Amino acid sequence: MCMVSSQIYITDDFLEAYARVAKSQQKQVREFLRKLREDPASRAINYEKLNEAKDKNVRSVRISQAYRAIIVQIASGRSYILAYVDHHDEAYAWVRNKRFEVNQHTGALQILECAFEEVAEVACSARNGQLFSGISDQQLLECGVPEMFLPSVRNLVSEEDLDRMCRYLSHDVSEALYMLASGYQCSEVVEHLILNDSAAGASSKLVLLSSDQELERMLDAPLEKWRVFLHPAQRRYVEMDAPGPVLVTGGAGTGKSVVALHRVRHLAEQVFTGAGERILLTTFSRNLAEDLKHKLLSICRFEAVQRIDVINVDAWADEYLRQMGFSYNVLISKKSSEFWDRIWDKVRDLGFKKSFFCNEWEQVIQASDIRSLEQYLEADRSLCSRKLTQDQRLAVWPVFAEFRHLLDAGGYLEFADMVRKAAETVAAKGVKNPYRAVVVDEIQDMGPNALRLLRSLALEGKNDLFLCGDFNQRIYRKPFPMESTGIIIDKDNTFKLTVNYRTSEEIRKWAESMAQGLQYQYCKSLFTGGKPAVIEVADQRAEQARLMSHIQGLLKQGVQPETICIAARTNKLVDEYEEFLKSNGIACCRITPTGGDDRNQPGVRLSTMHRIKGLEFDYMVVAGVSPETMPLMAVISKADTEEDRKKLILQEKSLFYVALTRGRKGVLLIQHSE
Repeated sequence: MCMVSSQIYITDDFLEAYARVAKSQQKQVREFLRKLREDPASRAINYEKLNEAKDKNVRSVRISQAYRAIIVQIASGRSYILAYVDHHDEAYAWVRNKRFEVNQHTGALQILECAFEEVAEVACSARNGQLFSGISDQQLLECGVPEMFLPSVRNLVSEEDLDRMCRYLSHDVSEALYMLASGYQCSEVVEHLILNDSAAGASSKLVLLSSDQELERMLDAPLEKWRVFLHPAQRRYVEMDAPGPVLVTGGAGTGKSVVALHRVRHLAEQVFTGAGERILLTTFSRNLAEDLKHKLLSICRFEAVQRIDVINVDAWADEYLRQMGFSYNVLISKKSSEFWDRIWDKVRDLGFKKSFFCNEWEQVIQASDIRSLEQYLEADRSLCSRKLTQDQRLAVWPVFAEFRHLLDAGGYLEFADMVRKAAETVAAKGVKNPYRAVVVDEIQDMGPNALRLLRSLALEGKNDLFLCGDFNQRIYRKPFPMESTGIIIDKDNTFKLTVNYRTSEEIRKWAESMAQGLQYQYCKSLFTGGKPAVIEVADQRAEQARLMSHIQGLLKQGVQPETICIAARTNKLVDEYEEFLKSNGIACCRITPTGGDDRNQPGVRLSTMHRIKGLEFDYMVVAGVSPETMPLMAVISKADTEEDRKKLILQEKSLFYVALTRGRKGVLLIQHSE
């Protein structure tokens, strides 16, 4: 057993490095870690001092002839940090200019990535920096800024200067400085960020190894733990005691899904702990629900998981209705098109495009649960781009009545019908509120019927609804007032995440510039680097050559194929890339509508832009972009009015933005000149 007086922590850097260790050598790394957990002070472990290291607490341990582990001993020998593992020279180079310090003001462990003699070069040349002129040295120290960096921080003039400096700082210090530069008060920064006063605080990506079983789980999936890492600044939202519904918004990469996952865990393990107190975690798409389920299993206790349902909202409605004895066919898009074509032959002379009827059905009839002409005549269409007189409503209503007749005659239900009928049945069967709490991810893609259903499922009161999303990433439907669904969110229960933990500042700014026209929430990336690249090609052959060169280059660098994703706008394009890569010996794994991204499945990921919503990868390739595919002309041509056309273009830009912001370390955009 591990000595009671010793604590062993493991960093994200160690796990990422371990994933790159040759499979034949990983067994020896595991054996060393077993010895370390049994007794860190054992004479069987030979700690070697590194004279060239800046930090004198750094030690090297021989794993094999080729590999070395980097260990840091802190807090008078009572805590050990597994910092890194690699080949001898690479491991020494990684740690040479790092220092590991417990901040005396915050109690957090800080990893300072700096050759300290370079600090003066990082700061701008101005003697009297303006960025933090209204903040005292004492306040900066209280926010976690190391004392040795105060002169450099004082010289900063702009956020560009701060961007350059933050590459040398630990994440907690970077975030504190960005918050201060954005206008947060020192007290707010301390409240939000300094949430762990242990010797090795959570403000660095550290996990305390509490058992051999936990260590084995992390080593079996070394990159998975950090896909669900909860930053201390997010903990307040996870653990809040909310008087009612909560809305958490934020840009791409700000950790909305992670917050939702940890909120579910907190509620199941700390708040609603009774055997019959169930919790629902839901989202819009099936593959994202599968991904959330996979991640939840990695952070939540088994007993709690048994009381959590993770399923997308349409699937929940479908399962529930069939359990209640309903029999029907789910209307797929092909059959829906057949029905509209059949009706269209009869109504061409009404003076409306076919797209008008489809849009009116989805955005007015279904969204407002309209069943009769009287309801349609009184319906609020103020958000619709095309205005209709009462006479026009009278003229077009028979079209919608006929479409409903075709559905009923064939025993078909649309997804909107399913969730509506599920809500009605829940109430009618007397089993209202089967969940103590409902947590929703990607709320922006939920329709009004889905939100009405979710409102009926959760027992109204404290901690009942927790909604996460980014309305700038709305890719499936047009806006509608949430109040119309029965969900009322007080402004004091609305929160914004403003720090991007996924992508570099360069990628974030570039993605926003590539999708101009969207209204972005304020957001700041926590790190710099990983500049995006744009390649313009003349034809498919040129694109294939550049794509193959890029993928092979990443693989030669030791990048795991499972951390690379190629996304395109249509399934046809994805089919072509899959065939091309497989024919050239590159293993591929297709992300489908029915499954999440199982990292145990080998191969480079392939996906449409829609399917990668909510997912993230180290390296993204957005391919096949042309004037025909982005925005997709087949979608834009369905616009009934010019205003609708503009809205569809914005929706396409939102989808493009989603694809560009999935990459953590690098993004390549391949676009066709014609």
